[in-house]
Amino acid sequence: MADEYFLYIYTFEMFIKQLAYGIVLKKDAYLRDFWNILDFIIIISGWISYFLCKFVYLFIYLFI
Repeated sequence: MADEYFLYIYTFEMFIKQLAYGIVLKKDAYLRDFWNILDFIIIISGWISYFLCKFVYLFIYLFI
């Protein structure tokens, strides 16, 4: 449960930084910094894991 809250908080933080810095086109854009790229990859992999777990639980609930 806490991991979901952290995922929401860090996703919100990522979007705020993207709004502030821009995504790619500016010189100091969000995805031009290595640590922000790493942050982006971790957040995206967290969302993929989140949805895969929800899908597996739904599959188990419906078909088993």
